Amino acid sequence: MSKIIIRMVLNTEDEERLEEVKQTLLSQKNLGMENISFSPMRPYFRYADYGEISISLNIKEESIEDLKNYLSSYWQGEYEDDLETDQIMGTLFHPNVYYMNLQIL
Repeated sequence: MSKIIIRMVLNTEDEERLEEVKQTLLSQKNLGMENISFSPMRPYFRYADYGEISISLNIKEESIEDLKNYLSSYWQGEYEDDLETDQIMGTLFHPNVYYMNLQIL
């Protein structure tokens, strides 16, 4: 099992939208994610009315690519275990997700 940390920026601070994002991710049982934990949302320092959360989870190594493909159509990064994407680079799994950084520990 690999530990995944996702730093996610939402284009809203609305708690209802955050709950939608969480439920959308949790509904993907076929990805085999375990021990999913969400931090409370806090204001994002760069943009007004944007929120930031962190997500941690465990997943089998063979499912990491499926998770990445589900979350976004495009990832970039200097290292394979530290990637980022946003609404400009890729199509993200939920319209309120603005940016994601995915780290494989």
